Amino acid sequence: MFSLLLRVISPFFIFLGIMFLYSYGTGQDSRQILDALLDLVSLVGAHIADAFNQP
Repeated sequence: MFSLLLRVISPFFIFLGIMFLYSYGTGQDSRQILDALLDLVSLVGAHIADAFNQP
């Protein structure tokens, strides 16, 4: 059970580490990077939904 938890949670911590290193390297606030990533995901989701909803 613990190994399953580690498999599920480890990509999240890897993503947080990469985001922290990128924000430290570029000097940007990590909040701005996270907002840009969420905007990108919502934009891609909207385009996929439009593609599947067309007749």
